[in-house]
Amino acid sequence: MAQLAEFNIGRLRVALDDAVLEPYLVAVETVIADAEAADGFVWRDQYLAAFDDPNPFGPDALATISVWSSIDALRKFTYSGNHRESFRGRHQWFVAHDSPAMVLWWVDDGHHPDPDEANARLEHLTQHGSTERAFTFASHYPPP
Repeated sequence: MAQLAEFNIGRLRVALDDAVLEPYLVAVETVIADAEAADGFVWRDQYLAAFDDPNPFGPDALATISVWSSIDALRKFTYSGNHRESFRGRHQWFVAHDSPAMVLWWVDDGHHPDPDEANARLEHLTQHGSTERAFTFASHYPPP
């Protein structure tokens, strides 16, 4: 059975010790706990800028790779509760993207994507738009 993989990345607008970032850093623990308790959550890996040494996405990157039981489960978590509230502040904390910052794709049950796979899927989405290989909430594909 297929599960939904998700990758999102943000580049910090401010330094890790900037007071502007404090509300985000405070919210991270709550949002992670909410994700792990959410219906449909399967697995995640978190990369928090320079807190991770080395960070495969760079010292200014905050990124998450996660796996969910369905697109509906991920959508419900993403657009509700503490995640939704903290997401509203993203313009204060992250540089605006001129390309996609999030990608979805289907994986085999039990598969945990690594940073190389996540980057490749995001690059595919950037180059080709939504396809069965890499897509978005707005233009998604059913499981294989």
